[in-house]
Amino acid sequence: MALDLILAILSNGRSTSEIDKLDKGSCEGCSRIFIAIDPSVFASEEEVSDIVGGTKEQLHNAERTNEKSPDRYPGEGILSIRKKSMIGGILIEDRVRNEVKGLSR
Repeated sequence: MALDLILAILSNGRSTSEIDKLDKGSCEGCSRIFIAIDPSVFASEEEVSDIVGGTKEQLHNAERTNEKSPDRYPGEGILSIRKKSMIGGILIEDRVRNEVKGLSR
């Protein structure tokens, strides 16, 4: 929530609560900002690895919130999604597909 507010303020964009009001789906109107941080300024590579590893371990060992789906950290499933996309193509919403097809007419 804090990051959502910071991004909306820094980009003078929409916060999550405002996106749904557009009724367009697919994060239409999301606030976007790029922030580059060099962790080596604050900690060694080993320290960063220990911090990240400890957090991942805690998440994977935590009581599951949904027995049908494992708890994952953001981006954890991206490699498997990419592999599936390389084999079977990229999944997109029907609305987006139809909009793109409409552009070619």
